[in-house]
Amino acid sequence: ISHHALSDYTTTFNEYFNITSDDKIIQQSSLAFDVSVEEIFPILCVGGQLFLMKEGGRDIDELTTVIQHNSITLLSATPLIINELNERAEYLNSLRILISGGDKLKAGYIDQLINHVAIFNTYGPTEATVCVTYHHVENLADIDVIGKPLPNHKIHLL
Repeated sequence: ISHHALSDYTTTFNEYFNITSDDKIIQQSSLAFDVSVEEIFPILCVGGQLFLMKEGGRDIDELTTVIQHNSITLLSATPLIINELNERAEYLNSLRILISGGDKLKAGYIDQLINHVAIFNTYGPTEATVCVTYHHVENLADIDVIGKPLPNHKIHLL
């Protein structure tokens, strides 16, 4: 991706989610996965805190502990990780935003979390610099909505 695309996505992400220096984000995705871009750059650009996980998000108990003990406010994860966190919703009180991407989000994956944290369903091919749409999932009935195009982006449904 170009520097301009990364800069544009970082700015859009920070504005959309109102990321501030008070936020704390975990970098748990592989650096080879495009989501690492949204875990690393936006928070550093606003002076927030970035927490690195040695083993990534594979150890759900460790991920839950890091969230709980460090008052993590934003997490970007795949639906399968979110499904595991759903069973631990009572330990995730510090989270204000949970971003799902990379696969289909299902209602059963968030039924315990939806009343505790703002959940966003996102979509976008890697070539578009992570995501091109965001949707705030406010109830389980709109779980399949992927949202509208972000500023400076267009989508074509075929």
